[in-house]
Amino acid sequence: MATEPARRRAARAVLGMREPPTVVAALVAAREQLRGLRLLVCSVVSRAPYAAPEATAALQVTALFVGPALRRAVRERRVAYLPCHFSALPRLVRRGDLPATAVLLHLSPPDADGWCSTGLAADHTLAALDAARPVIGEVSPAVPYVYGGNRVHLGALDLVVEGHAAPEVFARAMPGKVERAIGDRVAALIRDGATIETGFGAVSEAALAALRGHRDLGLHSGLLGDGAMDLIERGVITGRRKSIDRDLAVSCAIRGSAALYRWVDRHPAVRLEPFDYTHSLDTLARLEHFVAVNSALQVDLTGQVNAEGLGWVTLSGAGGQVDWVRGALAAPGGRSIIALPSLAGGEHSTIVPCFAPGTPVTTTRAEAHYVVTEHGVADLRAKTLPERAAALIAIADPSVREDLSRAAAEL
Repeated sequence: MATEPARRRAARAVLGMREPPTVVAALVAAREQLRGLRLLVCSVVSRAPYAAPEATAALQVTALFVGPALRRAVRERRVAYLPCHFSALPRLVRRGDLPATAVLLHLSPPDADGWCSTGLAADHTLAALDAARPVIGEVSPAVPYVYGGNRVHLGALDLVVEGHAAPEVFARAMPGKVERAIGDRVAALIRDGATIETGFGAVSEAALAALRGHRDLGLHSGLLGDGAMDLIERGVITGRRKSIDRDLAVSCAIRGSAALYRWVDRHPAVRLEPFDYTHSLDTLARLEHFVAVNSALQVDLTGQVNAEGLGWVTLSGAGGQVDWVRGALAAPGGRSIIALPSLAGGEHSTIVPCFAPGTPVTTTRAEAHYVVTEHGVADLRAKTLPERAAALIAIADPSVREDLSRAAAEL
């Protein structure tokens, strides 16, 4: 018979992109009693209190994405990073590759029929509901009720925790001159009536702002933020020409201001759906003129994209980038855009001859399409390696083009 510590070591609690703060705080406080408990986290936006040294001394934490709050713990090997495409996560949970013995949810108050919304994220957590026990839901009046495939009935919860903490809010990134130039070039690649996907950060904000003159755009994204809300309110994003989910803005996560969270509450045009819908190739391939706009840390001269780390240092994660890229390339009239400044920190070129040892390749060169910097647009599709190198050198910072040309001669 398994001992109690052995059972705890076998137990895994699954948390999504929006974590229940009261439950997580209690879990961290009880870490000694829960020693050996495994946590599977996806804290794109969380402060991650379980990543503190005193917490990781007792809890075994595995991260599906490495946000800022987790970087030090991953670098110090107190938290382990598990690379995985977001589209695959629900399947891995359901079939037991990532078994869940508990699920921790942050929920809105129930509707008249007892259904709660997962509020600001749908992700992969609902895939664990059938197998996991206990299912713990922190129900808070501060969590908005967002429509979609993100509902949980009160009857499915083994424990209901009353919560009052407001969801984390995030300041809107402020694009500078470089980001605005990139945004203008990205917007020029997007036609009226297209359906767009964007992330967060200054480049994404600049791209959304540059789309204010467009008409009848659709949204199908991993993130709905203040910039998207602005375009919906302006009548730019209408979803009127979407080939599926017409008239609806679809996302798996909502991140931004308190005003945004109030706005999405019971908004008839906003839908939250889990990863196995939002990031599914089957879904994305049906979105006509789907344009995926993603960022990166580096692009090498063959078209490989690094969006995860520098050398052996992990800074983010695979996330959904490859899902979006493949979906855009499969969609009728689709386009994949990697947008990034030509210099990082104002001095290091993001267009590089090759990646340093240990640097991950997030998107392969076989899936390269558009790369955009403030200096121009490189269309890499159906291009040879020498042609790609020339196109990428042309959009690199002028100060490094000569060095890149010498390196390209060795390809």
